Amino acid sequence: MGLSTRLLSFAKSMYKKYQNHVGRKIVHVESPHYNPEALVGYCKKYKPKCFCITPVNYEFLNSEYSAGMNRDQLAQFLKKLYPRMKEAGADLQLHVHVSWLPALVSKEKKRVMIEDAVRFFRNELGIVPSEIIFGWFAWDTEMEIISKDLGLKVVKWSPYIYDRWCEELL
Repeated sequence: MGLSTRLLSFAKSMYKKYQNHVGRKIVHVESPHYNPEALVGYCKKYKPKCFCITPVNYEFLNSEYSAGMNRDQLAQFLKKLYPRMKEAGADLQLHVHVSWLPALVSKEKKRVMIEDAVRFFRNELGIVPSEIIFGWFAWDTEMEIISKDLGLKVVKWSPYIYDRWCEELL
């Protein structure tokens, strides 16, 4: 067995161990339209904590994952999907993509985005979130203060998988 084959085998083995050990506990839900049934099935099987995107990031979903939904369509889709995930045993929390470079975003824009996500969870889903994780793990002091003022703990990092991997792990 050549060195490149052994390295590839080792990488695959480590990836599988990562998924089996820590990946099943926390899911970043960024492309829920990709395979919603696999996502619900995963929630039934593993009861993970899911950090969930909200309609405030509809442009992100369209540009990164070709969701093809406007803000209202995404809201309607999520209002059907997220309660199913919760019923299946998932702990739903917030996931907001503000910017790769939050220092370039006004404090008001940050506040509007975070408040919008909280409002969607509370008003549309009846869920009071207690945690938030920011996309790209990019946040700043302003975002931490805004989150704290809204009763949210900022999760700065944790091992996770993406929702689009759930199908492979069922």
